[in-house]
Amino acid sequence: MMPAVDNTSTVPADKPWETLEAEVLDALSAARLAPSDVATRLATRASLYKGKTYQPPGNARPRQTKEGASAVKDAIQWLQKCEAACPLAEAGVGLKLAAEDHAVDVGGAGVASHRGGDDSRPEDRATRYGKWKGAVGECIWYGRATTGAQVVEDLIVDDGVRDRGHRLCVFDPRWKAAAVRAGAHATFGTVVCIEFCVGFDDDEDAIAARQTNGPPPRVARTDVATQWDIGTCRGCAKIIRGGAVVEVPKLGKYHEACFLCSGCGTSLAGDARKKEENGYLFCQPCWVALYAPSCFVCGNKIDGDRVGTKASDGSVSYRHPTCKPAKTPKKKTKKKRMG
Repeated sequence: MMPAVDNTSTVPADKPWETLEAEVLDALSAARLAPSDVATRLATRASLYKGKTYQPPGNARPRQTKEGASAVKDAIQWLQKCEAACPLAEAGVGLKLAAEDHAVDVGGAGVASHRGGDDSRPEDRATRYGKWKGAVGECIWYGRATTGAQVVEDLIVDDGVRDRGHRLCVFDPRWKAAAVRAGAHATFGTVVCIEFCVGFDDDEDAIAARQTNGPPPRVARTDVATQWDIGTCRGCAKIIRGGAVVEVPKLGKYHEACFLCSGCGTSLAGDARKKEENGYLFCQPCWVALYAPSCFVCGNKIDGDRVGTKASDGSVSYRHPTCKPAKTPKKKTKKKRMG
């Protein structure tokens, strides 16, 4: 089961990690208590797809998905049959530290994996700081979250995950508590690690040592791939491993951070007036300065509508619609007298 990834260009919410973590825990409990309410919200989401592109409400930029609306509709059907489960208590310090360790690990490396750089699995990380009972589970979300509800709904939709493992984990009736830790991610912007448990007893000595020494040192990783095989960025020529991506027909894909004007370097994201010239992209002012024709009447560059005049040799000269060319004086002809 690959971690859930939101390959979106939505700007990260300006809120503390602790706020997002609390929202995620609340949203998990709300979803477990009322699966049908989630299905109702997802019905609205299903109507906002065009092919495999999801257009979130508001001013958020479109999000590229793997399955399109079909994953959302699958989730709705599943939720309509799903039985309610108990809400989740907030787990103790030990399990929170286990979640934090993994958030620091994968976030710093920019990878998407349940395996730690030291080859640890979720149960291994939980054992560092206590003793878990019955079972433990883990869900990981990557992207640029605006709310905890968005994170949980993405996990339930589980786009691109064949076995819908995140959805099953969220509604697993065994879980009694969960720990949530969020942090920065080098590729996707944000990582949210959620550790679930039936029960957990903290190891006070291990916790004290961890709080003094910090998380375990990150180990150099070889698993740098993510679940997105997107290709190479045309801007920086590096492999795109996820995050905000812009695709331009006939040119290719760009990291959003590399989607810049070739003239002045300003961002072209959301710029409807950008221009392409000889395989390079320009903002409107740069394109006008470099490539727009000059008005043959006033001599200024033409930014917008223009009127063309074809010469006898086939060349075309342009002018602003408001610039009127001087009229050519008519030749006088002498009238012949009859008689």
